[in-house]
Amino acid sequence: MPGGGLYVLVAYGAQNVLLSGNPDFTFFYKTYKKYSHFAEESVTQPLEGPQELFTDQPITLRYKIQRVADLVRDMYLVITLPDIYNKYIDLQDPSQNPYGRQTQTEFQWTRCIGCNLIQRVGVYIGGQKIQEFDGQYIIVKAQSDLDANAYQKWRTLVGDIPELYDPGSVTTNGGYPIVYPDPSNGNLNAPSIQGRDLTIPLPFWFEESTFEALPLLSLQYQECEIQVDLAPIQQLYKIRDLSGNYVNPLYLQTTSNATQPINVAYVQSPDLTYANIGPFLTDFGTPAPLIPTWEINPRIMATYVYLTDEERQMFASTPLQYLVRQVTRYDFTIVTRDFAEIRTHNPINRMFILPTRTDALNRNDVINWSNWPFYPAAPYLPPITPAPFPNATGQLIQAGQMLILNTLTVYGDGNQLQEEKPVQYYTQVVPWKYLTGLPDPNIIVYPFGLHSPGQQPDGSLNSSRVRLFQVDLNPNPLLPFTNYGINVAIYVENLNWVVVNAGMGGLKYAL
Repeated sequence: MPGGGLYVLVAYGAQNVLLSGNPDFTFFYKTYKKYSHFAEESVTQPLEGPQELFTDQPITLRYKIQRVADLVRDMYLVITLPDIYNKYIDLQDPSQNPYGRQTQTEFQWTRCIGCNLIQRVGVYIGGQKIQEFDGQYIIVKAQSDLDANAYQKWRTLVGDIPELYDPGSVTTNGGYPIVYPDPSNGNLNAPSIQGRDLTIPLPFWFEESTFEALPLLSLQYQECEIQVDLAPIQQLYKIRDLSGNYVNPLYLQTTSNATQPINVAYVQSPDLTYANIGPFLTDFGTPAPLIPTWEINPRIMATYVYLTDEERQMFASTPLQYLVRQVTRYDFTIVTRDFAEIRTHNPINRMFILPTRTDALNRNDVINWSNWPFYPAAPYLPPITPAPFPNATGQLIQAGQMLILNTLTVYGDGNQLQEEKPVQYYTQVVPWKYLTGLPDPNIIVYPFGLHSPGQQPDGSLNSSRVRLFQVDLNPNPLLPFTNYGINVAIYVENLNWVVVNAGMGGLKYAL
C-alpha cells in the first residue's frame, strides 16, 4: 500500500539532527553560480626548425606563442608518422638474406612513440626557462596521475596502441602484416603500419587547470616560447634480429648466456641496410628515398581563451601568481649499493625513481624499467630433464627477479626521512594510497604530498633547508661477469611560482 515512505520520514531522532539538522542544501533542487562569459578556439601553428628528423642526431624546434587570444589553457605537440612498408624477404635467397635471418624484420615503433620522440620540451617567458621535462617524465606522470579511462585516451593520443608497437596482434589473419610483391597490381600494396598524426599533450602547469591558464594579455612586454628537442630516428623503432628478438636497428643479433639468460650479448650489424628507416618508407617498385627520413610536419595545437573586456581589465591590472611544478632530472650509473646526491632546493612535492639496465638502449626499450631484458617476458631456462608438457617452470635463474632495486631510503643531512623499505612499498602501497593512476609496477614513486598533484598543494619537503639530500639506492645483486650495469634516472618535482605583474613574468625563486 502506498505511503510507507512516510514511516521513514517520521522516524527522526537525535542522530538525524547530526545528519540533516539545519540543512545546507537539498538533493532535489539545484541553483547554479553565474560564471564570467568566455569563448575558446583551438589553433594549430607550425614550429620553426627542421621539418624532417635526422637518422642519428636530434633536432631542435621553436615556437613563439602567438597572441591569438587572451589566455592559453592547454597545448599539444602534433607530429606526423609515415606509412611503413615492411617488405617480404625470401629467407632462402642468400642475396636477400646474407646473414641467415630466420624471421622477417617485422618493423614496429617503440612504445609511447609520441613521448619517446621528445628528448626535451620547455616553456620560456622572456627568455627565462620556466618549466622543462622529457618524454619519459610525460609517460610516468600520465601513468601516475590519470585515472584508467583518461589514461587509455592519453595512450591513443601519444600512439601507444598495438597498431603501432605490435601490428601483428591486430591483423585479421593474426600475423605480422608483411608487404608482398604484387607486380600484377602495380605493387599498390597497403602499408604494414598506417601513417597517422600523433597529438601529444604537453603537461605544462597551465594545462593542469583552467585556473592556471597562461595569461598572454598580462605579458604585454615579453614573448612566450616553446622549445622542443626531438630524438633521432634510430631510437624510435625496432626490428627483429637473427635470434628473433626485437632490437635497435643497429644490431644484428642477440645471444643469451646458456646458463644465465638474464645476460644478453649484442652483435652490431655489418650490414647497414636497416640501420636507417629508408627501406621501410616505400612499397615494392618504388626506390627508397635518398635521404632516409620523412616530413614530420611539426606543429603546436593550443586552446586559446577569449575574455570579456571587464575580465581583460582585471587580468591586465592585477598581479598574478601561478603554482608551477618544475622538473629536474638527475642521472646515475651504479652496479652496487650507492648514494645518489640530489642538489636541489625549493619545496619537493614528489620524486620518480626509474632504474633501467644499461643495455636497454640496445633494444630501444624505452619503457622497460625491469631487470628482464625482454619484459614482460620473463627469462627462461628449460628443465634439464625434458618435461612431458610444454608449460614446465624450468630451472631457477640466478638474478632473474623482475625488480632492479631491492630497497630504497632517502636521507636529509644524514637523517632517514623514513625507515628503509623494500621497493615494493613504493611500487604497490604508494600507488594505492597516494596516486590517482596505476603506474608500471617497476616505477618507484616517493611522495611528499597526500595525493597526485592537483591545483591545491598538499605537502612537500623544503629542500632549501637541507644541506645534503641523498637517495640510498640498493640494487639486487648482479651476477659475476654481468655485461650490463644499472642506470637510475631520478625526477624531482619542485614547487615554485610564476609571478606576472606590470606586463612581465618570471619565477619567484631560482631553481
